[in-house]
Amino acid sequence: MEMLNGWSGFLQADAYRGYDPVIHNGAGRIIEVACWAHARRYFEQAMPYETDHCKQVISWIRRLYDIEDVASSMTDGERRELRQAQAVPVLQRLAAWMQIDANGGPLKASPPHGLLPKSPLMKTIRYASNNWKALNVYTTDGRLTIDNNMSERTVRMIAIGRKNWLFIGSEAAGYRMAVLYSIIASAKRHHLEPFACVRDLLLQMKSLCCTHDVDVPDFRDVSGMTAAEFRTLGMTLASQLPTESLTALLLDNWATNNPQHVLVHRIEESRRAANRKRDKRESRRRLATTPAGTVTAASPPDPSNTGPPKPDAAGPDANSRAPSSDLAADCRANFSFEQRRRALGDKFIPGNCDRQAMTDPCSSALRRSIANPAARTGWRERLR
Repeated sequence: MEMLNGWSGFLQADAYRGYDPVIHNGAGRIIEVACWAHARRYFEQAMPYETDHCKQVISWIRRLYDIEDVASSMTDGERRELRQAQAVPVLQRLAAWMQIDANGGPLKASPPHGLLPKSPLMKTIRYASNNWKALNVYTTDGRLTIDNNMSERTVRMIAIGRKNWLFIGSEAAGYRMAVLYSIIASAKRHHLEPFACVRDLLLQMKSLCCTHDVDVPDFRDVSGMTAAEFRTLGMTLASQLPTESLTALLLDNWATNNPQHVLVHRIEESRRAANRKRDKRESRRRLATTPAGTVTAASPPDPSNTGPPKPDAAGPDANSRAPSSDLAADCRANFSFEQRRRALGDKFIPGNCDRQAMTDPCSSALRRSIANPAARTGWRERLR
């Protein structure tokens, strides 16, 4: 943590205790920003013990992520205004449910909702309340994110490699590995072919050194160097080269000059994944605004309601799609698999379900929703 000494700004991470001394010693220069993905994970783990309470909290957290999905295309200022207008009331409702104040302190001495002090849900509430102030910081600045999932995904590659390799070799080898990881991770972030990128960078660095009569250090035997000596060697080399030439080697500029090495299919995969996630959240928001009688994210389904959703007396909602002549097609377009099962009623037989699932992206969920064991056996036969 020595690299954070003297630094000021926002530090977003999980509730790892190793960051506490850095934040406390920062004397207000470092502002802690917590991660809502970690908080949500604990509520999901407590789901088997307190299902109703956890479902309610997760629905509120899902609402926070829906707001972030809407704000993803906004500017920093617009994103902050949207969070203040929509996310802050949800957080206040969640704080009232946990019976804590704005700083996370308990409003009552006894646990809320009659929970046992050592129950899994109470431990989860205690985790959220201890980090409540940090969990709310993201609403004050549009540059911040609701979680640090991007950092977690990036560190996962290093963690997997660390377990596979077990040993690095020396302190200097660890620093060199960090340098190589930075280059490869940057190439991956810009959707570049790593080998072609690193090879071209090394060749251009050699050409720059020859052009400006800079002696290239011998990097073949640096095992005896410390990390500080290796860093000094690299900085000395860079200081002898023109700044504009080094700027051209930055990967965003390199990608512009070498479009043939941009992995277009990776960009398309990322775009399709983002579109699927956006469509899923838009569908969930649309379900939350459907006419009365349908299932919403905030209210559990009524077991007595076995028929299709009934529209309001004033007519269908303007945001909902008009019903088609094919009841099955209309249900696939507008409702989740559980609502389709309820809406189709007697028509939801294994044969129809099989034909729906062949063209439905929710086929796995549909298979799980079939109560007939013979239908499940039929699916196994089809998959064979």
